[in-house]
Amino acid sequence: MKKKIGFAILLVVILSLVGTCVYFYKSYYNTDKGRTKIYQKEISDVLDLKGNKSVIKILKEDINSDEIQDYIVLLGEEKYDDTDDVTDTLKKISSNLEMYNNVSIEYINGSAKEAKRYDTKKSFGTEVDMQIKYNKYIQVSDQSTGNIALLTLNEDSLYNIITESFGEDFKGYTINAEFDKENPSILKVKLDNYGRDYLNERTDEYKLDFTNTIVNGDNYRMTYMANNFCDFEFNKPNESTDEYVLIAKQYILYCNNNILEKNAGVVKTIFKLENNILKFSDVTVEK
Repeated sequence: MKKKIGFAILLVVILSLVGTCVYFYKSYYNTDKGRTKIYQKEISDVLDLKGNKSVIKILKEDINSDEIQDYIVLLGEEKYDDTDDVTDTLKKISSNLEMYNNVSIEYINGSAKEAKRYDTKKSFGTEVDMQIKYNKYIQVSDQSTGNIALLTLNEDSLYNIITESFGEDFKGYTINAEFDKENPSILKVKLDNYGRDYLNERTDEYKLDFTNTIVNGDNYRMTYMANNFCDFEFNKPNESTDEYVLIAKQYILYCNNNILEKNAGVVKTIFKLENNILKFSDVTVEK
């Protein structure tokens, strides 16, 4: 009897362990990293990793409207902290990943298994992300470098709407801000487009009222990235139409410690997409 009870307990333990392993296995392969590993195996005979490229993320979606899912691959060269002369393998283990250099996006046609690559020639932070928007636009951006690529298919090749609209140096307004000396709850903001023809000139002074908040000159500092974008939203303001906008954000204030809200005050520059070219629409300054 004792042997049967012991065997039953052992069986329950084994089944529980198996169930736990299966659960975590399925959970992992439902993450971006897990799916990327699966997709990378599926296209291993097509994907070109020459030039020290590493796979950052792979998405699978039908973006050429042929009812067969395609592969969209985000690639980059890993840049680690400078350390003593060690092997690349040891550096990856012992050092922190700083950024991805020479980031590329590769489109692999799901039916023909043909690859088309677009090289951004830009570096992105470690938090770089890739999203498919509305089944036809590929957005690659981060919050540290201010870089963005917004791609779409053009005769089976990748076309970067950002560089076609603004050139290689896509920047925002230069922000000049200071708290009012007489009323330190008021933040006075001015915007300078520095002659960038894709940004409308703004001469008004904006005033943000932070009365009854913790936002002040002691808790927050002005941005060091005076004209860098920090975040992007590409969307349709009205789902019933085919009008798309890109909202490029610049944060005005940054917190001096890790306890309070990280940012305060934001400049939002809005661009409308017309015939695959982004054009200035409006700019707002908000709390």
